[in-house]
Amino acid sequence: MIGDVFIFVSTEEDVGKPVQGWNAVYSLNFITSVVKRLTPPGITDYSPAVSPSGEWVAVGSNEGRGWQREIEALNLDLYIFKAEDGSQRRMIVRNGGWPTWMDDNTVYFHRIADDGWWSIFKVNVSDTSADQVAERVTPSGVHAFTPAASRSGKWIAVATRRASFRHIEIFELESKKFFPLTALINPNTHHYNPFVSPSSNKIGYHRCRGLDQDAQTVDPQIEYQKSPLPGVSLARIKGSFPSISPDGSLVSFVDSGNDSSTLAVMKLDGSENRVIHRSNVFGERWDPKGKTIYASQGRVFASVKTVVRIVAIQDSDTADLGADETSHNYKYLTKEGTGNNAFPCPSPDGKYVVFRSGRTGRKNLYIMDAAGGEEKYLRRLTEGRWRDTMPAWSPDNEWIAFSSNRAHPTGERSFSLYLIRPNGTDLHMLLDTGVGGLAMHAVFSPDSKRIAFTSNWAGVSAEPISFPHAYQPYGTIFVINIDGTGLTRLTHNAYEDGTPTWGRLPLPKPAISSDGRRSSCDFDDVSFLSPPGLQTKKPRGQCPYSLGTYVNAAAHVTSGYL
Repeated sequence: MIGDVFIFVSTEEDVGKPVQGWNAVYSLNFITSVVKRLTPPGITDYSPAVSPSGEWVAVGSNEGRGWQREIEALNLDLYIFKAEDGSQRRMIVRNGGWPTWMDDNTVYFHRIADDGWWSIFKVNVSDTSADQVAERVTPSGVHAFTPAASRSGKWIAVATRRASFRHIEIFELESKKFFPLTALINPNTHHYNPFVSPSSNKIGYHRCRGLDQDAQTVDPQIEYQKSPLPGVSLARIKGSFPSISPDGSLVSFVDSGNDSSTLAVMKLDGSENRVIHRSNVFGERWDPKGKTIYASQGRVFASVKTVVRIVAIQDSDTADLGADETSHNYKYLTKEGTGNNAFPCPSPDGKYVVFRSGRTGRKNLYIMDAAGGEEKYLRRLTEGRWRDTMPAWSPDNEWIAFSSNRAHPTGERSFSLYLIRPNGTDLHMLLDTGVGGLAMHAVFSPDSKRIAFTSNWAGVSAEPISFPHAYQPYGTIFVINIDGTGLTRLTHNAYEDGTPTWGRLPLPKPAISSDGRRSSCDFDDVSFLSPPGLQTKKPRGQCPYSLGTYVNAAAHVTSGYL
């Protein structure tokens, strides 16, 4: 705040370049309601901080270089500019993020030091020399980051990572000593992003409320989100790989809690959650009659030779397993010994299933009989020394959408969106994401005119160090018309949004059930904060929500499985 003016960062405006963050800094005058963009066009700015006088804003910026797919320390430099209008913009130091002002001449920030430890540094903004060297403030041997400077000039608040949990500490500048804060109050949960009051007599921070004895915080099964598209509801689902039944009344999803996976079904409003299959499954879709769910059973992110089979789980609309039951009634559609088969999607008439298979040593698309499986009928749809994956069959039977790296089959992971007729003709690219770009998990709208998908088109929306662990923090839900026009961003947050689904029924906010589970704070910190030279601990999972989409129905998010 600067008097009546509020400085903030937003991802509302398209930066105009693929695979680059949309983050830009703005000012809002509460009296006049005038909004000014302070970040230049084509530039991405993160983590703004206002100087004590209110005259300057400091940011971490890639200054138009684009996002290079880094998800640990972003490749940023520190810039300052006038808070009034964004003028007099200049770089003050290379390699830094999360700035905080001690006074109008001194900025503290974080970076990874040469010895591999996240550390706090400071720089004099009045020094206009191009080769200014920042002074290291915190010592080696402890990760310290996301600083917040006091106005007293005597200390800074920082987040640290010493053992299993992230905590907030005070670092005294003269004695160069740390003093713990949150470890004395809640030692067994993570704390994030400290901030200091203007009088420097209070420190705030962020943490999960689920540990509070008096906080009846519930993670709802479905949570309403504001949609940018007229007539399209938007919601996120607690789970992954949602799929809406043909009549729009039910949602299936993968519940990966407690280190195991189950396939569950609930009503569209999030109520009456029940388990229908206990196994490692992913990428499921309902058949057109709403009775059977086709799913991939096996390990995700697996090689072409790993056994992953397509399974038809019958009576999915009514099944409700007991605690000791594994599955109700299911049938394998792919043969043993055919390698990695995944992402089944039935045709609108229910006679066939398109899926991805690595049976030849390359992942391409195939079509098989929906009832008898490949034993009865099998046809290859695509062929090549690349990866075609995640097919979606349009409700009008005109198209199959899929993701492929055929435009960039070697080098960096790059997947664009393609369309092909079910008979194998008219193959063409729908969206070119470029080198390093990803467009995954396509799903058609009920009228077959649009496609929703998850992508890194908008880079990352915050410095990843400032949030809990997410496998792919660049996941964002987009919608595009089937003629390649009308690309629209649906979700705006720093977490991973993926695997959307699209149904027929509207889902207004008042209709959503309050059913859910009490918040357990059972999430991991980012996976890259191990001591330098030690192997990173494999995280249990990401923050407990996935994002989703409803178009007069629903959609969802999670990580992008290949």
